[in-house]
Amino acid sequence: AAAKLPPKEVNVSTMPVKRLESIRLGGYVTAAGTVVPFPMAVTAGAGEKSPPGSSFTGRKSDTQFDVVRFTLSVLVDERELLKLIDAVTRQNFYQLVGVEFTLVESNDAAGYMYGEAPVVRAVLDFEGYFARKLFKELMPEPVLKELTPAEGAQKPGAPRRGK
Repeated sequence: AAAKLPPKEVNVSTMPVKRLESIRLGGYVTAAGTVVPFPMAVTAGAGEKSPPGSSFTGRKSDTQFDVVRFTLSVLVDERELLKLIDAVTRQNFYQLVGVEFTLVESNDAAGYMYGEAPVVRAVLDFEGYFARKLFKELMPEPVLKELTPAEGAQKPGAPRRGK
């Protein structure tokens, strides 16, 4: 959007996304359908809600792919909300599984000025699908232990325990 405007006209009032309030990592969805939260919780700002429950996709982690839930809270030009969702879902196999939005005054009580366009606060729930063989080494040990109980918290290249 900024590339389409002269540099002097690029500001909050002319951009589709007005403010990113928070990104909340909900956790991994196990094969049993329960959510394993990340060990170090990421706190959300405005628009925070409880961890995502089950989604209509019914997708769960398996031996090849892990399902990760996350929530994005953003203030966006109402006319651009679907374009934002489209842009996010086109990246890395993200699936929108829930959406809530409310109208926001163009000049809110906190002193933010968003311009003349109608603005909404959107809370968007997504699922991401990650190839386990690529991301296993990066997983926190408690999460890995929950997702792969037969393997324990054994990471590739780590020394074997026991025996």
